[in-house]
Amino acid sequence: MKSSKESRGVSLSEKILVVRFGLSNNSIRAGLEQLVKEGWIEKIPRVGN
Repeated sequence: MKSSKESRGVSLSEKILVVRFGLSNNSIRAGLEQLVKEGWIEKIPRVGN
């Protein structure tokens, strides 16, 4: 996934976010999907998350 705002071009990894915030994969995935819906980030399949 890539940010569409201030940090353009920054890739977000679900695995890294899970470790950093101590949340489950499902929680991170749900949060990222909400950010996609709100237009904050763009999901790019098969390029990492």
